[in-house]
Amino acid sequence: MTLQEILEKYNATIEQNIQNLMSDSNLTDTADKQRIAEVYKAGFIQGFQEGIQEGIGKGKPEGMSEAMIKVAINMLQQGLSIQNIVAATGLSAQDIRELKGDF
Repeated sequence: MTLQEILEKYNATIEQNIQNLMSDSNLTDTADKQRIAEVYKAGFIQGFQEGIQEGIGKGKPEGMSEAMIKVAINMLQQGLSIQNIVAATGLSAQDIRELKGDF
């Protein structure tokens, strides 16, 4: 999802939150209200982007681990030694033994 798509999807929510914020404040200056709206939108975008990056950061190791497990299973099925599988995948010998016991 692009940043533009995100803004389009959440625009109504963002605008409603800005309106609520404005009605709770004593601001009368239009320029001040505009600056608050811009800061709110920028904060929303930044928070959303940070959340995406955090999710990617967590997903990559999990995906890599799953891939290495599949590789290890294939190597076990080919009859390779646990020592060789550990060296090739970076998984622990205990992990390999547990995988070996699963099939």
